[in-house]
Amino acid sequence: MRNMIRSAGALGLLIFCINLQAELTLAQRFYAIKMVLPGVKKVGIICDVSKNQKVLAQIGALAAQYQLEVALGPASSMQEVSRAFTALTAQKVNLIWVFPDEVLKNNVVRRYILEKAILAKIPIYGCDVNYVKEGALFWVEDKGGEALVHLNMRTAAVLGLTIPDEVKAKAVIEKE
Repeated sequence: MRNMIRSAGALGLLIFCINLQAELTLAQRFYAIKMVLPGVKKVGIICDVSKNQKVLAQIGALAAQYQLEVALGPASSMQEVSRAFTALTAQKVNLIWVFPDEVLKNNVVRRYILEKAILAKIPIYGCDVNYVKEGALFWVEDKGGEALVHLNMRTAAVLGLTIPDEVKAKAVIEKE
């Protein structure tokens, strides 16, 4: 992977959302997770389980290869998002993966997740560049077969995270 992000200090929780239709493979995504936060051990996933069974089955097997435990926070409605978020944070996940399901792409839900995460000092891995512009710490896209990191340095500052200079030099900075 061309771009890596490492945060200084203690490991926080990380929420992220990935566009599953992008060209990055699940293995590349798990690799990115480990590069971003090498100490991550437990990943929480918020998604509509009924619409993601095939992907979830692949994730379970892949997570084990990366020494990751996966916890699931089912959310098929707006009301279930809050419960899923709360349950996953109570399970002390190091990272929360928000799938790009319709309910999770809803503006109200996105604002809820972003606001809760910032207040809780939880960095967010957004599902697209707009998530980064709205407050997610970063997003990684496939750019010609290579991973390209988009960063929100304002969010990094608010969360007290240090992004290495070599990462910033190769990344697209969406907000200073």
